[in-house]
Amino acid sequence: MSYSVQSLAKLAGVSVRTLHHYDEIGLLSPAREKNGYRSYGEPELLRLQQILFFRELEFPLEEITKILSKKDFDMTKALEEHKVQIEKKQLRLMALTETIDKTLAKLSGKKEMTDDELFEAFWEKHEKEYAAEAEEHWGNTEAYKQSKERTKHMTKEDFKRLAKEGDL
Repeated sequence: MSYSVQSLAKLAGVSVRTLHHYDEIGLLSPAREKNGYRSYGEPELLRLQQILFFRELEFPLEEITKILSKKDFDMTKALEEHKVQIEKKQLRLMALTETIDKTLAKLSGKKEMTDDELFEAFWEKHEKEYAAEAEEHWGNTEAYKQSKERTKHMTKEDFKRLAKEGDL
């Protein structure tokens, strides 16, 4: 089946302007009818789905263009990785929601909550940020490699304890 720009926009939940922009930057190029109208077939629908998954995972358009333009791009592998990343995001959002519920219960006097519990859902994000920053700065050093080896079996509680000790 072939879709016009308007029917695809409605189907995919994006604006016509978004589809025009994707065409302008070479990210999603539809076929052209004799009358000049854009026409989207199955390959374009599948590509748009990939674009929307990458956007959901907060990839910039420039990066998406590079990824999808690679000769060795494998849609099946990409979908499998999207699933893994979206499941991780889902778990993170569930943890944040749980923290909101606990905080609301605390504020209403229904539940006690430790100070650590107020921020527990944010730790994973910070751990990843710190790890990426450390690897960027010191990843090629022997000290970094030794540190990674020493900490690979540490629990969240171990990291929290070390963080508190570091603040003293």
